[in-house]
Amino acid sequence: MLVTACDDQTAQLWDATTGEPVGDPLKHPAAVCAAGFGVGGEVVWTMAADATVRVWATDTRKLLTDSIRHDGLLAADMPAKGRLPVTAGKDKTARLWDTASGRPVRDPLLPLPKDNLAGVWTANLFQPDTPVSALTDVGADAARQLEAACLYSIGEFLQVGPRARAQACLEALLGVQRSRLAPWAQQASLMTLRGVTGAAALVLIEAGLSGLNLLAGLATDALVAGYEAARARRTDPQATALSQTLAAQWIRGAAQDLGLPEPDSGALDELTPAPAPT
Repeated sequence: MLVTACDDQTAQLWDATTGEPVGDPLKHPAAVCAAGFGVGGEVVWTMAADATVRVWATDTRKLLTDSIRHDGLLAADMPAKGRLPVTAGKDKTARLWDTASGRPVRDPLLPLPKDNLAGVWTANLFQPDTPVSALTDVGADAARQLEAACLYSIGEFLQVGPRARAQACLEALLGVQRSRLAPWAQQASLMTLRGVTGAAALVLIEAGLSGLNLLAGLATDALVAGYEAARARRTDPQATALSQTLAAQWIRGAAQDLGLPEPDSGALDELTPAPAPT
């Protein structure tokens, strides 16, 4: 038995041998972004773009619950025996749910404490909520397809992009080769830094600074010089000049993302974050 999710607001069970649909579609009031089976295959879960999860009986297709809602829903699964779906959201929590009541069974499962901020996108230095449409060469059709797959922001795009299975799904969804997805991922990674626009990301790549690891070890003057030289070569009017303050902020953000010591400059503590691109 297989299950597929579709942006026509349905999921569908299929006979893996014959390729024929099994029963009527499982309906949601919004595009269905993901679906899967619970352990043992007795139940099916579906996740939709309206931040809801539904659970169904596999054999009868009977809806068991439609009241699971996790604001900012990013992912869902049913990894343990029984009927306890787990969801992850933009509020940086994971939650376990009781299928019968549609209520959380306990307090949110919060991230474990860390001894540094590696991989943490703090609001003063990062902008992971930048829409995927801000990526260069991602047209309106591709942006709509990504959003239908519940990938609304560059942060969400980066969370699924490195996984081979997810890359295959993105290739099929967008009708593009994996070689084209790679530059988008490079740009998205740079654009998590607050103040990096799509045009600025291309300038950084032109300067040979295609990853945060390359930014983190630079001196501010070196970054400004390399960026401005690349900007002159590209002559892109949308790529604005880079100030010392913003360059220092990017270096600080790159270092934080990698868990490296922050640049030794007291002035950085007083930086006003650059605005996110609109």
